[in-house]
Amino acid sequence: MSQQSAVSFSDTPLVRQVGNVTANIISASYVNGSLVVGGTVWPTLSIAQTGTNLTLSWPATAYALTLQTTANLGGSWAAANAPTVTNVGTISLTLPAPPSAAFFRLYQP
Repeated sequence: MSQQSAVSFSDTPLVRQVGNVTANIISASYVNGSLVVGGTVWPTLSIAQTGTNLTLSWPATAYALTLQTTANLGGSWAAANAPTVTNVGTISLTLPAPPSAAFFRLYQP
């Protein structure tokens, strides 16, 4: 004889929040499929593989951001070493596909 129970999740007793690196709470909301943090909609970083290369792209309106990469989320981040190309509202760059896991982010210096 099996016993089944309905499971439900809620924000009680803990509310889901977004915090910065020092654990201070920042305003955030999920609006129309985009995460809005501190009143700013962050750009989407797109990644596509073509053969042995990765092409990463993001909106040209985010021209002040720098693409960074790391092999380990606990490690240090470094600027991606490739020239960027701006074309019709998009910034992109192409890198050789890494042999193992790699993580990418857009960073605002």
